[in-house]
Amino acid sequence: MKSEELAARARVEVANADLEGAQLRLKYTRVLAPDDGVISVRNVAVGQIAATGGEMLRMVRQGRVEWRAEIPESRLRDIKIGQAVKLTTADGSHLAGKVRTVSPTVESATRAGLVYVDIASTNARPGMFARGEIVLDRGQTSMLPVGSVVVQDGYSYVFVVQADGTVERRHVETGAVKDNLIEIVSGVQPEDRIVDKGAGFLKDRDRVSVVKADVE
Repeated sequence: MKSEELAARARVEVANADLEGAQLRLKYTRVLAPDDGVISVRNVAVGQIAATGGEMLRMVRQGRVEWRAEIPESRLRDIKIGQAVKLTTADGSHLAGKVRTVSPTVESATRAGLVYVDIASTNARPGMFARGEIVLDRGQTSMLPVGSVVVQDGYSYVFVVQADGTVERRHVETGAVKDNLIEIVSGVQPEDRIVDKGAGFLKDRDRVSVVKADVE
């Protein structure tokens, strides 16, 4: 009788272990979302065994859409959480956003880091293309047409028209680019006359004729 009791207890323990294993496997079959939202991408099918670390589903949490931008590592230090961002979509619509976070790492191949921007608009859709402008600071600056700046041997130059009609090649430091204009950080003064067109064909001490542009 004692041996039968021990065998029965052993069978009960095995059954309990099987039950616990089944309950654990059942738990792994349930995928719970961490928040309310809409599933935008499904990468798995019914009956498929999910791979460890693989993406199964993608969800738009509470209707929130973000814009991701690659920023050169030299400008990452200027990006701060909460800065305003102006986005322009492919159809010309404008959206407003704010910097949510800045990636702590830089991609070694592109030397750029990711910036994540929250978009406060119901018109934004996942997968849309948008061009963004991040407002770093406000103030007065000197701008020149992009065609006025000549890049040679990795340095930027402009040609300044002298009083005798010749030009002087002058090294400048450039900054941000907006539309067809480029910021000149240093190297020229506001009163300097800069060659606008054909700068790439000039060399130091060439003589030029100054003409007035036609205004429509």
